[in-house]
Amino acid sequence: MNRKNSLESFTLAEVLIILGITGIVAAMTLPALVAKYQSNVLSTQLKKIYTITYQAMLRAVPDGDFRYLSLIKDGG
Repeated sequence: MNRKNSLESFTLAEVLIILGITGIVAAMTLPALVAKYQSNVLSTQLKKIYTITYQAMLRAVPDGDFRYLSLIKDGG
């Protein structure tokens, strides 16, 4: 048998089966990835809000503006 004339390759059915399996796996994992991304975005936004609020509180204390600081009950 002449080796140059015999080419081995995948059949169309095999390629379509692999593509189908890949599509199913992608469809199953995509919602979990999107949910994880949204959770990370929300967590980052909350941390940013906390940091901004904390910085505002730290800036208010040296100025002596205790009236609107809810952590101090006697008003300064």
